[in-house]
Amino acid sequence: MNSSLKQTLSFCGLTLLSLSVLAKSDLTTPEQRRDSVNRAVALTQPAPPVPVPADGRNPFLPPQEKQAATQTRRALSGDHEILAAIAGRIVPSGVMQDLDGHPILLLREKKLKVGDYLTITFEGTDYMIELAAIDHSSFTLRLNKEEITQPLNQ
Repeated sequence: MNSSLKQTLSFCGLTLLSLSVLAKSDLTTPEQRRDSVNRAVALTQPAPPVPVPADGRNPFLPPQEKQAATQTRRALSGDHEILAAIAGRIVPSGVMQDLDGHPILLLREKKLKVGDYLTITFEGTDYMIELAAIDHSSFTLRLNKEEITQPLNQ
């Protein structure tokens, strides 16, 4: 190789090396990174909980007086009274017969046959009410051993 070419290549190499040394790095110093990490750790810590007053009540529970009244009312009323109250709320739209001649009670969009069950919520408690009988002018509901016959409201 020519000595001038060697000198030129050496000069270019040294120039590139010195420029790369002088170029500012994109990486931050460890001190700058430590500050960022400390700020991030402080931001991710949960805030301390606000103390609840000792006389505060739970908003998800009804007042004690209302709970006691509901429990007393349930304890005093038997299956017959509960069934009577529920039966008054069931208003069928009519009766029809299926192809086999069995009666069907029409209750909104439901078609109920004898022996079908309705789950009714009354005073916060679910009751399984059985449809015991259907005829052309009335229907009978059963809760446990109690039965009530209601006329069809047509």
